Amino acid sequence: MSPFRTFFSEMLRAERKRVLAGLACAFVSAGGLGGGLLALAPPLRLLLDPDSETTLPGLLSEGAMGITPPAWIIGWIPEETWGGVLTLFGVLLVVTVVGSAASYAHQALTTTACVRAISRIRGRVYGRLVRLELSELQQLGAIESVSRITRDTTLLQRGFQVLVGKSVTQAARGLGAFAAALVLEWRLTLFAVLVAPPLAFVLRRVGKRVRRSSGRSLEAAQKLGRVATESLQGLRAIKVAQAESWVGDRFESENDELRRHDRKVALVTALASPITETLAIFALLGICLLSVRQVMDGSLSLDRFLLVLAALGAAGGSFRPLAGLHAQIQAAKPPADRLATLLHLPVEHGGSGQLARHHDSICFSKITLTYPGRETPALADVSLRIPFGRTVAIIGPNGCGKTTLVSLLPALVRPDQGQVHIDGVDIDSVTVESLRGQLAMVTQDAMMLRGNIAENVDFGHGASPEEINTALQIAEADFVHQLPNGLEAEVAEGGTSLSGGQRQRLAIARAVLRDPAILILDEATSQIDSESEAEIGRTMQAFGADRTVLVVAHRPSTILAADEVVVLDQGRIVDQGTNTELQARCSLYRALVGKSE
Repeated sequence: MSPFRTFFSEMLRAERKRVLAGLACAFVSAGGLGGGLLALAPPLRLLLDPDSETTLPGLLSEGAMGITPPAWIIGWIPEETWGGVLTLFGVLLVVTVVGSAASYAHQALTTTACVRAISRIRGRVYGRLVRLELSELQQLGAIESVSRITRDTTLLQRGFQVLVGKSVTQAARGLGAFAAALVLEWRLTLFAVLVAPPLAFVLRRVGKRVRRSSGRSLEAAQKLGRVATESLQGLRAIKVAQAESWVGDRFESENDELRRHDRKVALVTALASPITETLAIFALLGICLLSVRQVMDGSLSLDRFLLVLAALGAAGGSFRPLAGLHAQIQAAKPPADRLATLLHLPVEHGGSGQLARHHDSICFSKITLTYPGRETPALADVSLRIPFGRTVAIIGPNGCGKTTLVSLLPALVRPDQGQVHIDGVDIDSVTVESLRGQLAMVTQDAMMLRGNIAENVDFGHGASPEEINTALQIAEADFVHQLPNGLEAEVAEGGTSLSGGQRQRLAIARAVLRDPAILILDEATSQIDSESEAEIGRTMQAFGADRTVLVVAHRPSTILAADEVVVLDQGRIVDQGTNTELQARCSLYRALVGKSE
């Protein structure tokens, strides 16, 4: 089963009551159209033959509608011509109102069902994204991920709404009118069916082209979104480098590509309607040719012929949009494929065990890790033991594997070879939740979300204002209390309303609030001045007294405060020891510390 059909089946199962109620309303509306067309037959015959002495009840009894209504209905129609016509048109008015109300109810019910289904799919997609392995998410990219949540689900919703909404309405009304035509004159009506095979062939060919072009359009839209996001995020550097024209050219190139694909989708979709109309005209001409002789020899009455044409015209008017709707369904299939692929990507895996609070040691055993697409390993045969309660600084040149090493602990990356043990327990044997519940990590970027200060420190853990204030105090984030609204002060998107140092202080407070047994500081104070860093260092030293702390740093003050220093170069540990020991024997350490001073 194709992904689109799978998603659609899931929607039908979850929203079957609304969908079934909507379908019932659609057929009520269609019945009103068909019944209304049949009800026009008696008045039309009176109009074309005003000298006839036959009354409306008489015409109904004779089967002027193509069918004979029950006697109680015929008896309800007045014998007087004008009164009968008024009664019949009153019934038509009621039928029209009921049909319109049923049509609205159908649209309301099916639209609600589709919106609810897509909301669930959107939630599943986001849930899968945030639980993917970090390497998978980085390979997918932020722009593509957001596109899955927004653009792809929107296109999928359109496909759903076409299938249970517009297409059902049009098809039901078309069938109602077609049924009326069959009742009135089945031979002419069946002749009109001859256009169905060539029409189906055309729609199938058009649908394939729409699906192919729609997939390319989605890819082009992703590239355009990536270029726009990258340039807007890096606008400061672009302005300084006077590169506006260059990034503008990149944008226009991708924009032209998207325009070409969107135009192709539009042109192919637009092709369906004129072809359908042409086939319908051919069928109409054929019907007229067949009918002329029957009308002339009296085997077909003029009023019956006119009503058949009206009914077939109404059916054609209802069926005609289905050609374009078919193209919309095809356009929904590529995003369904992409969503299904994403939902089948593997999530972070872990064991079933629970990790008790860290109290002994952390061991990295013969770790080797190579990132996808790279030939040189980020870490090569790294072994390291860190006793509980120690503060260990990890230093080395850029790109030597420092961040990769500390990212192994929370299982943000996983080694190709080797194991990581906490208190003798392989971290792959415990749940990701119990592992990450042991630690907190502060990185250089100090990510902030749109919201207030309290929300950015608490991060959904339900801490009290008193606990948040204590964490802010340890992080030397006194600036919060100088803001107009304190903890309720709003943080702009990406934390742009705060300085880099302020963001890092809040990130440190966030880590403190978790009360971790293992604290990882990856360039956590890189944007804080030396004096403030010293103050934070003193409070963090007290906070880390009964915890294991790993610090990735360049500043000598941070390195000197560590109990032990590990020196990395090209993914390998070249030395480790105290500052005094390394100053005496490690030339790389002396060069790194001297460069930082």
